[in-house]
Amino acid sequence: MRTRLFIMILSFLICAGICCFSNLYVCRTMKHVIISADEMEDNLQENRIGKASDTAESLRRMIEQKEQLLEGLVPHEDLHDLSVQIADTALSIRIGDLDDCKKALELMKENAEHLIKHEAFLLGNIF
Repeated sequence: MRTRLFIMILSFLICAGICCFSNLYVCRTMKHVIISADEMEDNLQENRIGKASDTAESLRRMIEQKEQLLEGLVPHEDLHDLSVQIADTALSIRIGDLDDCKKALELMKENAEHLIKHEAFLLGNIF
């Protein structure tokens, strides 16, 4: 009986740890995406295209590095949409299409905020 209780408690702690890690990892990554998008918007408004392009490329590389782990933690479609929006932003900045870039930045921030809400510890997300 004690062994079963110990195994149940240990299993619960492992599951709770995985859930906390998932929540923190996804939220930190998405907050970084939002901060980078805001930084790109500021750079574009101040006509610092090179700096905005560098930020977009570093964000694209970061998401590529974290993509394998994120695919296991968040819905694949949402992550794919975010990756496409980041690539679209980087391309729009590179070719100088600032109108499309602003749209992509807004979609990127909206998608990142959606993923933060999706991963939040709320009863609505459990049921």
